Amino acid sequence: MKLFYIMTFLHSGPGRALLDFAKQARQKGHVVTIAATAHFDNFRSESLLIEEAHAAGIEIILCDDLYTRDFNAISHSAKTLEKGLAKVRYDLIHSQAAIPGFAAALACKNVYGNLLPHISTVHGWAPNKLPWMKLQDVFFLNNVDRVLAVSNDVRQYLIDEGVKAKKIKTVYNGCDFMRLDKLSKLDKLAQEEVIPKSKKWRIGTLAYLSKRKCLNHLIEAIAHLPLPIRQELEVVIIGEGEERPFLEKMIGELNLQDTVCLIGGQKNPFPWLNSFDLFVLPSLSEGLSVALVEAAYFIRPIVTTKVQGNREIGKKIFAALVPPNDPKALAKAIARQLLKGPDPDKLLQAKAWVENRFSQDMHFKQMEALYSQLLTTFSGSVG
Repeated sequence: MKLFYIMTFLHSGPGRALLDFAKQARQKGHVVTIAATAHFDNFRSESLLIEEAHAAGIEIILCDDLYTRDFNAISHSAKTLEKGLAKVRYDLIHSQAAIPGFAAALACKNVYGNLLPHISTVHGWAPNKLPWMKLQDVFFLNNVDRVLAVSNDVRQYLIDEGVKAKKIKTVYNGCDFMRLDKLSKLDKLAQEEVIPKSKKWRIGTLAYLSKRKCLNHLIEAIAHLPLPIRQELEVVIIGEGEERPFLEKMIGELNLQDTVCLIGGQKNPFPWLNSFDLFVLPSLSEGLSVALVEAAYFIRPIVTTKVQGNREIGKKIFAALVPPNDPKALAKAIARQLLKGPDPDKLLQAKAWVENRFSQDMHFKQMEALYSQLLTTFSGSVG
């Protein structure tokens, strides 16, 4: 099959999940192209993911804007997509979000004269999305051939917003656990890069530094911890994003420079993740967090917010769930988890659960079957 993927930005958890799937598709002999926005304001596709895609033989098309709802900008980006579509007669489009999906459909119609079979994956909607934006997205999703939700929470949310239930299927993202194992092994270089713990506990997170991840609440929660705990604690935040200047300022204002460290994006974050005594993700919303799956796989205790996506798997991975937008509750949960220590049996059960539910091979077979079914249905309807 010739598969055309398109998303807003090739970054963060969804970008990682898509690239892992695309690499496996390429290994199985499928032709794969990924299109995304190069950069817009403080958002950008990650150079490390782009380089990894090129090394795997996956073509990357970078556009000016597959992110905003400026239709002039979308039309301009569609022209960029047309050049890629003209090289190969693709079999289907798989979009990740409505705006890039619309651009791909427009480019496809201009190049081929007709629309291709189209699947669109929804990772989750921002809690502050305006009603007219939701309506626009619902209209788009009701006019593609299949909608995939990354969690049952997301599926129900889409139904409540007006997307036809019969179009939606829940499909958890696959996770390349073999890749994680390879990267997590502490070779000499990794040992040198991961600074040994200087205090009793090290907690941290792996996240894109955006407002939705709400890392300011993690920093505020640290300030609420009892002094005896805070004195024995170091906090490592792995990732980059537009919120970094704000977070740096907040760390300074709360005099937490000796406690909280922003170490930026890491080519290999997993040796750091393996050093955490507790993984904390204080998101305002999630479709289904790849980082939570990874933390559970690495047998880390977890504290996270009780929001869409997180709550769906939170109990399965024995995470401590707290209300969003509540730094004091987050602080209490962090203190409680650190003082009681890990439960090895529950952590091993959590690892086994994510290995079973997020198997990359199982995910790939499921998606390949969906693609084949869609192409068969489409060709039959055309005939």
